[in-house]
Amino acid sequence: MPRPADCVSFAPSIFGLLPKPRKAVLTEGEFVFGKELHVSPALSRELGETLEKFGVGCVVDGDNPVVSAHNDASIAPEGFRIEITPGRISVAFSDDSGRRYALSALEQLLYLAFRFGADSALLECGVVEDAPSGEIDASLFFASTVSTGILRTARGGASPPPPLLS
Repeated sequence: MPRPADCVSFAPSIFGLLPKPRKAVLTEGEFVFGKELHVSPALSRELGETLEKFGVGCVVDGDNPVVSAHNDASIAPEGFRIEITPGRISVAFSDDSGRRYALSALEQLLYLAFRFGADSALLECGVVEDAPSGEIDASLFFASTVSTGILRTARGGASPPPPLLS
């Protein structure tokens, strides 16, 4: 897909996700966002709310979605895989928890793609895979604090102070 002239001059990276996923591999190409995005029914409610913040319409499309989602039994419990190609974003997850984590990662990617407020934004193509390792990740604390602040700021509120650790 040709790159529109009004796109940001560089693509945000899948390496900006928090917590750091187990696997993040870049591939060739860019996924370019337009004025609307055809999304599978399984993701439409959550993604629709996020896309609306950036002025992108969410069209529910069960036949030929650009952003699709499906269960994949080969993925570890609570895990997910996001594949970004020039024409599609495919989200696979093992269970409800994996779906929730995949949506969280996808929302972060959308914030990275639209962070400069461009009419058209883009993401580098690649594959992100993650599943819980059983170890506590300190970046989870940081990610939840930052996400809450970003969301409140995007909605016009003040960022909350970070919670205190005891």
